[in-house]
Amino acid sequence: MNTRYFSLQLTKSRLVITWVILVSLVITGCGSRATVAVAAIDTLTPTPTDTEVPLTNTPVPTDTPTPEPTDTPEPTLTPTEEPTATPDRKATAAAEATSTAEVLIAKIDEELQTIDYSTDSGSFGWAQEGVEVISLDPYYPYIYSPFAEGLIASDFILSIEITWESTGGFAGCGFFFRSEANFEDGEQYEFQTIRLSGLPAWDIIVNKYGEFQRNITGVLTAGAINQEQGSMNKYLFIAEGGKFTLYVNDQRIGSYHDYSVTRADGRFAFTGWQESGETTCTFKNSWVWLLEPAE
Repeated sequence: MNTRYFSLQLTKSRLVITWVILVSLVITGCGSRATVAVAAIDTLTPTPTDTEVPLTNTPVPTDTPTPEPTDTPEPTLTPTEEPTATPDRKATAAAEATSTAEVLIAKIDEELQTIDYSTDSGSFGWAQEGVEVISLDPYYPYIYSPFAEGLIASDFILSIEITWESTGGFAGCGFFFRSEANFEDGEQYEFQTIRLSGLPAWDIIVNKYGEFQRNITGVLTAGAINQEQGSMNKYLFIAEGGKFTLYVNDQRIGSYHDYSVTRADGRFAFTGWQESGETTCTFKNSWVWLLEPAE
């Protein structure tokens, strides 16, 4: 815009100068006409007044400095905590059971060594947890309580601790072995310790249909049996085919035979009986070690 306006003013000045030169020539050559011509010229063409046009300098925009990009900070890595291992309860229980079994088998092996057996032959059958108590009175003179349920054994070694108390003079505590599933009517062997007045005894009998059938050993006495009230006796009983061997309180009592074996294998149960009064039979620390069947 400013450049175009300045060029137009120069063109007008040049026209005025041209008219002045022409008027001078007319005056010189024509005399009085010159005045008229000059007047005409002055009327027709006013002398332009030179007006200074201010030149406004538009400020050149200053360069706005582009800010240096700031480095975006690297995100701080939050350390990931190592996950806490969730305990495998089944695996833990299995490990604990294995450890307990190893300790128990070591104890069984130590006991078997005293009677010339070992855990190298045979296998673990069952071990008692807790205590089993059979309480008898005139209304319940005979009670059995199955143990090692589900285990069917032929040849085995059974260790058992029995504590007895009785107000009567004739009572017994013991166990069934090689029994049919029906303990009441089925056939089974029974080992029983008999508490007589002043005479500790024991025997092995065969029952069937809930009744006595025959006595294999006869009633035998053994001074190794403690008969006092509340006394505990430990029995180690070995069954191999028709041969039965008995240890009482670590003393070997003897071996006895059933030459007409009718029960080759079966189940187990604790037993207690009395003639009168009240009797308690307590069983604990029992275990069964299975033997390879005799050939």
